[in-house]
Amino acid sequence: MKDTYNKISSICEEEVWNALLENQVIDGLSLEELDVSNSFFQNVTFKNLDIGEYAFRQVTFKNCDLTNVDFAKSYFEKVTFEDCKMVGVNFTNAVLKNVLFINSKLSLSSFIESRCSEVKFESCELKETSFLEARLKKVVFKDCDLEKADFLETSLQGIDLRSCNIFNIRFDFGSIKGAILTREQCTIFANYFGVKLE
Repeated sequence: MKDTYNKISSICEEEVWNALLENQVIDGLSLEELDVSNSFFQNVTFKNLDIGEYAFRQVTFKNCDLTNVDFAKSYFEKVTFEDCKMVGVNFTNAVLKNVLFINSKLSLSSFIESRCSEVKFESCELKETSFLEARLKKVVFKDCDLEKADFLETSLQGIDLRSCNIFNIRFDFGSIKGAILTREQCTIFANYFGVKLE
């Protein structure tokens, strides 16, 4: 699969197409815009990025370090993040369509006011991650740690949380209404609202 990409040593253009970048540190990148399509990043560390809005289409990030990267107002379509370190990543006001996060660490990240459609989080650490006022459509959480995650003013209607740790998540009644939960999880929420289940 990697043979289909053109290997590059850095990102220096605002448009990147059909690129393979491996075992690199991208430090101090400063671009007003960055549009990446049909590309593969493996073992890449991103530091001190100073760019405006990103657009990623058909891109895979594997074993990458994106700690504290600012993706605010960026666009992602058909993107995979696999085995990535993404603590503190900012997806505020971002658009995510058909995006897969697998076995990645996203604790303390922000999806505030993001629009997520057909997004799957599988075996991810999402402790204290904020989904405040996010719009979630066909979003899947499978075997994720959502401890202290924030879903205030975010509808979880139809979202299956049964395989996830939801200890101490922040929510309101409108948030949790229609979520798919285990009996044990229902008891936790009932206690929060002062309801006793017999």
